[in-house]
Amino acid sequence: MTPAGTLLLVDDEPSLRRLANRILSAQGYTVLEGAHGQEGLDQIMKDVDKAIQILVTDIVMPVMDGHKLAVAARLIRPDLKILFVSGYVDQMVPGDFMSQYGIQLLKKPFTPTELAGKVREIIAGPGPRPA
Repeated sequence: MTPAGTLLLVDDEPSLRRLANRILSAQGYTVLEGAHGQEGLDQIMKDVDKAIQILVTDIVMPVMDGHKLAVAARLIRPDLKILFVSGYVDQMVPGDFMSQYGIQLLKKPFTPTELAGKVREIIAGPGPRPA
């Protein structure tokens, strides 16, 4: 199978991260992982060849939450596409932040088809809006 692209998956729940990795790997994506926002940010900083096309991140995480990760990631990579995956988004991220930066949301729980479809849609779509 031809690689469909590279993504960074950041979630503090190991079982969900493994499941999402299997779903996305089966679709041909190269999946890099982080267990919290700081690990995700470290991966982005190491990605000097800019292979990561999309950041798929939970919002509620220890060490650094997904909102802070998204802000920091965009400072490093303004072109990085971002998908928030969370069941708590209404309380955690201002709607104007998501719309201003073109960040999309997939609410938990989701099906494998929903996750794969949303990632494919975002990668194929236009780039993120500038800050």
